[in-house]
Amino acid sequence: MVPFNIVEELTVKKPWKISRAALNALTLDYCRLRIDNSWTAKIPTWKAQRIIERLGYGRQFTVRYEFTVDLNSLNREIWLVLESPDKFKIRLTASKSPISLNTAGGSIPALNVSQSKDLLKMD
Repeated sequence: MVPFNIVEELTVKKPWKISRAALNALTLDYCRLRIDNSWTAKIPTWKAQRIIERLGYGRQFTVRYEFTVDLNSLNREIWLVLESPDKFKIRLTASKSPISLNTAGGSIPALNVSQSKDLLKMD
């Protein structure tokens, strides 16, 4: 457990209203990496990056991110944000064709994401 210091305690007599200050983010910390038709086990993304760097940037590779979502009541877009998306072919299992993103990332209609396990694949 991380230690913390109590600075001040307050008693609140009325109900609080809480609102988020920014959009929620889900960081995809683990992935599977394929090099030469062989997949790794699930590894931390930083470790996959080190493997790719060690092998050289000209090497072909595929990265798979697996995640579970439940978007039953969400009727809006979700965003995929990544560095240099123009360098990759990006697929989501729910989507039949590659996702096209500009250099700032892009939106994916929430209806394209399933309520069960999804897969984000980058070649």
